[in-house]
Amino acid sequence: MYRLIRNARIATMDARNPFAQAAVVNGERFAFVGSNEDAASFLAGRAERFDAVDMQGKLLLPGFNDSHMHFLHYVKNRYLSLDLSGCASFAEMMRTMRSACEKRSFKDGEWLICPMRTTLETAASACIRRRSWTPWWPGPMSAAFPSRSTP
Repeated sequence: MYRLIRNARIATMDARNPFAQAAVVNGERFAFVGSNEDAASFLAGRAERFDAVDMQGKLLLPGFNDSHMHFLHYVKNRYLSLDLSGCASFAEMMRTMRSACEKRSFKDGEWLICPMRTTLETAASACIRRRSWTPWWPGPMSAAFPSRSTP
């Protein structure tokens, strides 16, 4: 379904043509951006019926994507936690955790962080593959290899 947006001040983000007057949207995408007259001509050969919105001179901005990130969470997840999503079994999870602990020297009270969602998804898929529905919780690997899951 086409939608005509007219009588607007549309920010195009193009330095040569910073604003347009009208746009035609087809579904979720812009099909045309330009003047009111050119937008009507564009629609004339394409759609008998369409919705029309009169913006009455209001500003229309492009659909900005909120691509921010939380830096501390990124660092924690990328560099300080262990991704177990590639593990195919509980035994492989344990091997991966032990290997990570051996490569890193822990201070008293430090933990190896494994995001809970990754850990639980890995465990569930491993149980499904081996057709074992017995609930389990590994607990700490040992006093020498402390671990915990976080949400």
